[in-house]
Amino acid sequence: MNTFSKMIPARPGITIADAIKENNDLQKAIQESPLHSKLISNAQKLEGTIRQLGVHACAVIIAPSPITDFCPLQHPPKDNNGIVTHFSAYPLDNMGLLKMDFLGLRNLTIIDRALRIIENNHGVRIDIDNLDMEDQKVFDVFTKGDTTGVFQFESAGMRRYLQELAPNVFEDIIVMVSLYRPGPLQYIPTYIRRKHGKEKVKYPHSSLEQILKLTQGIAVYQEQIMQIVQAFA
Repeated sequence: MNTFSKMIPARPGITIADAIKENNDLQKAIQESPLHSKLISNAQKLEGTIRQLGVHACAVIIAPSPITDFCPLQHPPKDNNGIVTHFSAYPLDNMGLLKMDFLGLRNLTIIDRALRIIENNHGVRIDIDNLDMEDQKVFDVFTKGDTTGVFQFESAGMRRYLQELAPNVFEDIIVMVSLYRPGPLQYIPTYIRRKHGKEKVKYPHSSLEQILKLTQGIAVYQEQIMQIVQAFA
Protein backbone atom coordinates (compact mmCIF):
# COMPACT_ATOMS: atom_id res chain seq x y z
CA MET A 1 0.00 0.00 0.00
CA ASN A 2 2.88 2.39 0.75
CA THR A 3 4.39 1.76 -2.68
CA PHE A 4 0.99 2.20 -4.32
CA SER A 5 0.11 5.44 -2.48
CA LYS A 6 3.51 6.98 -3.34
CA MET A 7 2.58 6.73 -7.02
CA ILE A 8 0.17 9.65 -6.45
CA PRO A 9 2.17 12.95 -6.55
CA ALA A 10 2.19 14.67 -3.15
CA ARG A 11 1.39 18.18 -4.38
CA PRO A 12 -1.49 20.48 -3.42
CA GLY A 13 -4.58 20.23 -5.61
CA ILE A 14 -3.68 16.92 -7.23
CA THR A 15 -6.69 14.76 -8.14
CA ILE A 16 -6.75 10.98 -8.53
CA ALA A 17 -7.75 11.38 -12.18
CA ASP A 18 -4.73 13.64 -12.85
CA ALA A 19 -2.43 11.21 -11.03
CA ILE A 20 -3.62 8.34 -13.21
CA LYS A 21 -3.00 10.39 -16.37
CA GLU A 22 0.50 11.40 -15.26
CA ASN A 23 1.83 8.12 -13.86
CA ASN A 24 2.15 5.07 -16.09
CA ASP A 25 3.13 2.89 -13.12
CA LEU A 26 -0.10 3.85 -11.37
CA GLN A 27 -2.12 2.98 -14.48
CA LYS A 28 -0.36 -0.39 -14.70
CA ALA A 29 -0.93 -1.17 -11.00
CA ILE A 30 -4.66 -0.45 -11.33
CA GLN A 31 -4.99 -2.56 -14.49
CA GLU A 32 -3.08 -5.54 -13.09
CA SER A 33 -4.52 -5.67 -9.56
CA PRO A 34 -8.27 -5.98 -8.76
CA LEU A 35 -7.46 -4.75 -5.23
CA HIS A 36 -5.78 -1.58 -6.51
CA SER A 37 -8.60 -1.02 -8.99
CA LYS A 38 -11.23 -1.30 -6.24
CA LEU A 39 -9.21 0.95 -3.94
CA ILE A 40 -8.96 3.71 -6.56
CA SER A 41 -12.67 3.42 -7.37
CA ASN A 42 -13.61 3.86 -3.70
CA ALA A 43 -11.07 6.67 -3.23
CA GLN A 44 -12.59 8.65 -6.12
CA LYS A 45 -16.02 8.43 -4.47
CA LEU A 46 -14.56 9.86 -1.25
CA GLU A 47 -12.38 12.47 -2.96
CA GLY A 48 -13.30 16.05 -2.06
CA THR A 49 -15.39 15.20 1.00
CA ILE A 50 -14.62 16.77 4.37
CA ARG A 51 -12.16 14.69 6.37
CA GLN A 52 -12.50 16.49 9.69
CA LEU A 53 -13.84 19.66 11.29
CA GLY A 54 -11.36 22.36 12.18
CA VAL A 55 -11.62 25.93 13.41
CA HIS A 56 -9.21 28.69 12.41
CA ALA A 57 -8.04 30.15 15.72
CA CYS A 58 -8.10 33.83 14.79
CA ALA A 59 -10.36 34.05 11.72
CA VAL A 60 -13.49 36.20 11.78
CA ILE A 61 -16.12 36.21 9.03
CA ILE A 62 -17.54 39.67 8.28
CA ALA A 63 -20.92 40.03 6.55
CA PRO A 64 -23.24 42.97 5.74
CA SER A 65 -26.10 41.39 7.73
CA PRO A 66 -26.51 38.45 10.15
CA ILE A 67 -24.43 35.44 9.09
CA THR A 68 -27.58 33.29 9.13
CA ASP A 69 -28.64 35.16 5.97
CA PHE A 70 -25.76 33.40 4.21
CA CYS A 71 -25.02 30.07 5.86
CA PRO A 72 -25.91 27.79 8.79
CA LEU A 73 -23.98 28.04 12.07
CA GLN A 74 -22.78 25.44 14.57
CA HIS A 75 -20.76 25.02 17.75
CA PRO A 76 -17.05 24.19 17.39
CA PRO A 77 -15.86 20.75 18.58
CA LYS A 78 -15.99 20.43 22.40
CA ASP A 79 -17.28 23.98 22.80
CA ASN A 80 -20.96 24.62 23.52
CA ASN A 81 -20.56 28.40 23.74
CA GLY A 82 -18.63 29.39 20.63
CA ILE A 83 -20.22 29.79 17.19
CA VAL A 84 -18.62 29.04 13.83
CA THR A 85 -19.87 28.92 10.25
CA HIS A 86 -20.96 25.54 8.91
CA PHE A 87 -19.28 26.37 5.59
CA SER A 88 -15.51 26.37 5.19
CA ALA A 89 -13.37 29.31 4.10
CA TYR A 90 -13.47 28.85 0.31
CA PRO A 91 -17.28 28.63 -0.12
CA LEU A 92 -17.64 31.68 2.16
CA ASP A 93 -15.10 33.54 0.05
CA ASN A 94 -16.98 32.60 -3.13
CA MET A 95 -20.13 34.05 -1.58
CA GLY A 96 -18.38 37.40 -1.21
CA LEU A 97 -17.97 37.32 2.57
CA LEU A 98 -14.78 38.68 4.08
CA LYS A 99 -12.48 36.54 6.25
CA MET A 100 -10.09 38.52 8.43
CA ASP A 101 -7.42 37.06 10.70
CA PHE A 102 -7.08 39.00 13.95
CA LEU A 103 -3.88 38.01 15.70
CA GLY A 104 -3.64 38.54 19.44
CA LEU A 105 -0.18 40.12 19.90
CA ARG A 106 0.92 40.96 23.44
CA ASN A 107 3.41 43.40 21.88
CA LEU A 108 0.51 45.77 21.17
CA THR A 109 -0.38 45.73 24.88
CA ILE A 110 3.28 46.37 25.78
CA ILE A 111 3.40 49.37 23.40
CA ASP A 112 0.16 50.77 24.85
CA ARG A 113 1.47 50.45 28.41
CA ALA A 114 4.81 52.01 27.44
CA LEU A 115 3.04 55.03 25.93
CA ARG A 116 1.03 55.53 29.13
CA ILE A 117 4.11 55.15 31.34
CA ILE A 118 6.00 57.74 29.25
CA GLU A 119 3.09 60.17 29.48
CA ASN A 120 2.71 59.69 33.26
CA ASN A 121 6.42 60.01 34.02
CA HIS A 122 7.53 62.62 31.48
CA GLY A 123 4.34 64.43 30.45
CA VAL A 124 5.01 63.57 26.80
CA ARG A 125 2.21 62.13 24.70
CA ILE A 126 3.60 60.14 21.76
CA ASP A 127 1.41 59.76 18.68
CA ILE A 128 2.05 56.13 17.73
CA ASP A 129 0.42 56.67 14.30
CA ASN A 130 2.77 59.50 13.31
CA LEU A 131 6.29 58.46 14.27
CA ASP A 132 9.46 59.67 12.54
CA MET A 133 10.41 56.76 10.30
CA GLU A 134 13.93 58.18 9.81
CA ASP A 135 14.88 58.66 13.48
CA GLN A 136 18.64 58.00 13.64
CA LYS A 137 18.46 57.03 17.34
CA VAL A 138 16.13 54.16 16.44
CA PHE A 139 18.49 52.96 13.71
CA ASP A 140 21.36 53.09 16.25
CA VAL A 141 19.40 50.73 18.55
CA PHE A 142 18.85 48.30 15.65
CA THR A 143 22.51 48.55 14.61
CA LYS A 144 23.57 47.54 18.13
CA GLY A 145 21.23 44.53 17.91
CA ASP A 146 19.57 45.79 21.10
CA THR A 147 16.16 44.52 20.01
CA THR A 148 15.11 42.13 22.77
CA GLY A 149 11.33 42.45 23.06
CA VAL A 150 10.95 44.02 19.60
CA PHE A 151 8.49 41.88 17.63
CA GLN A 152 10.24 39.81 14.92
CA PHE A 153 13.67 41.26 15.74
CA GLU A 154 14.62 39.48 18.96
CA SER A 155 16.12 36.20 17.75
CA ALA A 156 19.92 35.79 18.02
CA GLY A 157 20.26 35.33 14.24
CA MET A 158 18.27 38.45 13.42
CA ARG A 159 20.24 40.56 15.91
CA ARG A 160 23.52 39.37 14.42
CA TYR A 161 22.38 40.31 10.91
CA LEU A 162 21.19 43.74 12.12
CA GLN A 163 24.66 44.45 13.51
CA GLU A 164 26.22 43.47 10.17
CA LEU A 165 23.68 45.48 8.18
CA ALA A 166 23.74 48.69 10.29
CA PRO A 167 20.35 49.87 8.93
CA ASN A 168 20.04 53.59 8.22
CA VAL A 169 16.74 53.71 6.29
CA PHE A 170 13.34 52.25 7.12
CA GLU A 171 13.43 50.08 3.98
CA ASP A 172 16.31 48.11 5.54
CA ILE A 173 14.06 47.17 8.47
CA ILE A 174 11.25 46.02 6.15
CA VAL A 175 13.65 43.97 4.01
CA MET A 176 15.12 42.21 7.05
CA VAL A 177 11.66 41.14 8.27
CA SER A 178 10.83 39.85 4.79
CA LEU A 179 14.11 38.00 4.21
CA TYR A 180 14.44 36.43 7.65
CA ARG A 181 12.41 33.30 6.91
CA PRO A 182 13.36 29.82 5.67
CA GLY A 183 13.16 30.46 1.90
CA PRO A 184 14.93 33.80 1.31
CA LEU A 185 17.22 33.67 4.39
CA GLN A 186 20.19 32.83 2.14
CA TYR A 187 19.96 36.27 0.48
CA ILE A 188 20.56 38.31 3.66
CA PRO A 189 24.41 38.22 3.37
CA THR A 190 24.09 39.28 -0.28
CA TYR A 191 21.82 42.20 0.68
CA ILE A 192 24.28 43.29 3.39
CA ARG A 193 27.31 43.12 1.05
CA ARG A 194 25.51 45.11 -1.65
CA LYS A 195 24.22 47.63 0.89
CA HIS A 196 27.81 48.40 1.94
CA GLY A 197 29.20 48.40 -1.60
CA LYS A 198 31.22 45.21 -1.14
CA GLU A 199 29.37 43.51 -4.00
CA LYS A 200 28.10 45.10 -7.20
CA VAL A 201 24.34 45.03 -7.79
CA LYS A 202 23.61 43.17 -11.03
CA TYR A 203 20.32 43.12 -12.92
CA PRO A 204 19.60 40.27 -15.38
CA HIS A 205 17.77 42.85 -17.54
CA SER A 206 17.67 46.66 -17.55
CA SER A 207 13.87 46.71 -17.04
CA LEU A 208 14.38 45.17 -13.57
CA GLU A 209 16.43 48.03 -12.16
CA GLN A 210 13.45 50.24 -11.38
CA ILE A 211 11.66 47.32 -9.66
CA LEU A 212 14.59 45.92 -7.65
CA LYS A 213 16.65 49.05 -6.92
CA LEU A 214 15.21 49.51 -3.41
CA THR A 215 16.10 45.94 -2.42
CA GLN A 216 19.66 45.83 -3.80
CA GLY A 217 18.69 43.83 -6.90
CA ILE A 218 17.04 41.02 -4.90
CA ALA A 219 13.36 40.11 -5.46
CA VAL A 220 12.13 40.25 -1.86
CA TYR A 221 8.39 40.92 -2.13
CA GLN A 222 5.58 39.13 -3.98
CA GLU A 223 4.62 42.47 -5.53
CA GLN A 224 8.08 42.68 -7.10
CA ILE A 225 7.59 39.28 -8.71
CA MET A 226 4.28 40.50 -10.14
CA GLN A 227 5.94 43.68 -11.45
CA ILE A 228 8.72 41.64 -13.07
CA VAL A 229 6.13 39.52 -14.89
CA GLN A 230 4.37 42.69 -16.07
CA ALA A 231 7.65 44.27 -17.23
CA PHE A 232 8.64 41.24 -19.29
CA ALA A 233 5.13 40.80 -20.70
